[in-house]
Amino acid sequence: MLSTKLIVVTGHTHCGAVAKAVAQAVADQRRGDADGHAEQTGAMGQVLASIREAAEEAISQLPDAELEEQVALATELNVLSAMQKLIEVSDLIRSRVISGDVMVVGCVYDIRSGLVRWLGQHPRLAQITGAAPHVPYNYKPVTLASAFQGDRPKLGKFKQAKDAIARILEGNDRFVRDAPMFESATPVIKDPFAIVLSMAELRVPVEQIVDATPADVYVQRMSGGIAGRGGATLLSSLEYANARWRPPILLVIAASRSEIVASAIAQVSGSALPSAPKRAVLERVMVAAMYAKMQVDDGRQLSRAGRDLKLRQLTAEIHALRTVEVLLRSSASLRASVAAGELEVHAAVVDEESGKLTMLGEHPQMEELAHERGC
Repeated sequence: MLSTKLIVVTGHTHCGAVAKAVAQAVADQRRGDADGHAEQTGAMGQVLASIREAAEEAISQLPDAELEEQVALATELNVLSAMQKLIEVSDLIRSRVISGDVMVVGCVYDIRSGLVRWLGQHPRLAQITGAAPHVPYNYKPVTLASAFQGDRPKLGKFKQAKDAIARILEGNDRFVRDAPMFESATPVIKDPFAIVLSMAELRVPVEQIVDATPADVYVQRMSGGIAGRGGATLLSSLEYANARWRPPILLVIAASRSEIVASAIAQVSGSALPSAPKRAVLERVMVAAMYAKMQVDDGRQLSRAGRDLKLRQLTAEIHALRTVEVLLRSSASLRASVAAGELEVHAAVVDEESGKLTMLGEHPQMEELAHERGC
């Protein structure tokens, strides 16, 4: 079973094999070789033959360029070719790419500076998979602009969900203003009005952040903030809470200043591999970090501090939404509750310095997720 969420195909600058393949292709073209290239033998011949197509394509795209430029392009094309072969050869990887459970990305690292340049997913992914792959949402952080290509998130579709969200936001406002709710001398114990899944590394209890009693909200905390393995205890706990109390909302809270978020960003930026226990958590956040990094890198130029701030915020937001996606794809009972209009699943990000909770709304593909079958 393929449990990883991210597969990275790498190439590197100043590769001798790629340089030789390009130089050989150029020489063959000048010589007018009828077969397109001279016959190679042995292991080196097999390596050069595997790079030949990328080398010829690079020369075709840059016919008048210097050899160094052609080699650089051939290196990128060779990475894309390897990504394509990986998806085409493996039925398992192809199916996971189509479903969105696995992302295959390419990169080229500079062996002199150590910098990694990410190429993203294959530009012809739909043609390679033979299907329309699951496309991750593209949006701007609500705290910096507006979400989901300009639309503000809707804070609840049904009255009960709207009331629950309003209660959470009002409580959070009291928490931020340091004006907690007056506690009655004779509190009434009621069923929780919300299920909350949060990152375990939050230093302040969720109940305090939303100014509610432990009886008001059912809170589950996890490292990395993801519970999504079908049949596992953590997911079963959420399913039980939903079946037992039937609250109108399930809220996923991520933290923009989480050390796990920072570590995931460091991983996709080329930092040293962490220990196995840490990898088990980080690999689930790295997908969000990769999506965020590609969006930030493609955007307008920012100062280093501004870029880091935006990257952490965007990673946290995408991670919260991806957690919603994982939960619904892993749980038939949660999907059924959402499809029936009994439960709304929302995402939010908390700023650990101010305590401010920013609602992201529902997943932009909620309708499709709620009605998926055979997840």
